[in-house]
This record gives sequence, structure tokens and C-alpha cells, in this order.
Amino acid sequence: MTNALSMVAGALLMGSGVWLGQVTQARPRPEPVVSAQRFVLTDATGAELGS
Repeated sequence: MTNALSMVAGALLMGSGVWLGQVTQARPRPEPVVSAQRFVLTDATGAELGS
């Protein structure tokens, strides 16, 4: 049972790794995504601080 679960978890991790590799190859410059995430985080914290 545990072996099967670990195999499924490993397959999921490998699948997500392949997917992330394809995304990073298709988009070699993820700076806009990072800046967008930072903007959302600062906006959320700013809203909380403002209220």
C-alpha cells in the first residue's frame, strides 16, 4: 500500500516537473509572473494595513 502511494506521488512529482520544464522552456523569462505575484501580495497586505 505504502509502496503504491509512493509510486503515485513520484509519478505526480515527475509529471509536474516535466510540465514545469515545458512551461519554462516555452517562457524563458518568468519575470512578469513574479512581479505580478509580488504586486498581488503587496496589494493584499497594503489593503489589510490600510483597513
